[in-house]
Amino acid sequence: MSRNDFENSRILKSIADALGTEPAAFYIDEGLPSKALEIRELLESFDRIKDSSDRRICLDFINSVVARQGAVPDGS
Repeated sequence: MSRNDFENSRILKSIADALGTEPAAFYIDEGLPSKALEIRELLESFDRIKDSSDRRICLDFINSVVARQGAVPDGS
């Protein structure tokens, strides 16, 4: 395993841990499922936001959607 592969695996494990799942949950036979692709897109976009107040606005928006949907922490 190359150093880059190791780093990618470590990052994927960290994301999976944060979501309360195993890294294998991100994969299906055809590759990443749509939810995992959306999560990746969200994280990549969020990472490009330089201003901390803009990041806070994004987090507040996401939390308001979660609250409106009545979602529970396990993603249900």
